[in-house]
Parts: sequence; structure tokens; C-alpha cells
Amino acid sequence: KSVNNNSSSTNGNIVPVTAISTSDNYIGFADEYGNISFHSTSNSDDYEQIWLSEGNGSCCTSLVSLRDSFIGGYSSGVLKVFRADLCELVFEITAHARCIQGLSVDHDNSLIASVSEDQLLSIWSFDSEFSWKSTHRIDDRLLVGVAFIEEDTLIVSAYDDMHLHKVSLKQWMRRNEILLHN
Repeated sequence: KSVNNNSSSTNGNIVPVTAISTSDNYIGFADEYGNISFHSTSNSDDYEQIWLSEGNGSCCTSLVSLRDSFIGGYSSGVLKVFRADLCELVFEITAHARCIQGLSVDHDNSLIASVSEDQLLSIWSFDSEFSWKSTHRIDDRLLVGVAFIEEDTLIVSAYDDMHLHKVSLKQWMRRNEILLHN
């Protein structure tokens, strides 16, 4: 079965898909112009497009879902949070100084990790509101991927690096709290 993501530029040319994510009720397709096309999965025979969020020309490099929300990471360093069920952009923030290369959602669906070419791993909370939790710098590495592997542990990958970087959020958060209180 194929799905037409109906994403095209203003001159009618088809735009390549750069990221895909699914939730229980929706599929999101992102493209190199920053458009995200949302489709309902309620009808198993046809994934009907319910909304197209038009981008501003900055490539959507990564897309993850969290319940019926989708978080997009962009080449401009921007993170956008969309509610597919409401067909709206609910939050936008300049999260990184360079291209966001990877996003991951934790197993409890409450934390989001983002990594960027700016050497930063950032942790965001998403309960009723989207908020920044902390940032960790991995020196001299162009970060390209991130994944939660346990409740409080992340693996981060870097371009042209054969080693994976393991980050413990408990140790990291505790160290940051001490620094903030001193």
C-alpha cells in the first residue's frame, strides 16, 4: 500500500520526504522544505491527509511522536511541536544553534532528547507544557543520533565516530543541580 504525502513545493514539484513518524492515530511525513503532512490511520484502507503544516524552507530533519503530538527538528535548529488531533502548531523554539540531527522520546513518553551539529544534547519535558530541562555538551563531536535505551540512559552517536556516547541522566541532572545551587 502506498500513501501520497501530498507535499509539494509552490511550483508543483514533489518534495522529497526527510522524516516519518507514527502515533496510534496519525502518520506524519516531513520534507526538505519543512512541510509536515499529517494523515489519519483510523481507516486502514486509506490514510487520509487531515492537515498540511506548511514549512518555511528549513528542512525538517527528524520527526518523533508523543501521544497525538509530533515534534519536528529542523536544519535551522528550531523544534516545533504539533498537535495532529487539533491540526495546529502549538509551540516553536530555537533549540539549537545548528541543524538538529536527531530526536528521541523516552519510554514513559515524558522526555524528549535532541542532538545537533552544535555538539549539544538537550533534554526537554513534555507533560502539559513543553519545557527545557538541561543541556549536555559532547566536545569535538558533530552529533547525529540519539536514543533512550533505559529509563534514565541515552546513547548518542556522532559523525565519523565509531564510539557511542552513553549519558546517564540521573548523574547528569544531579551534577547540574549542584552547579545551579552553588
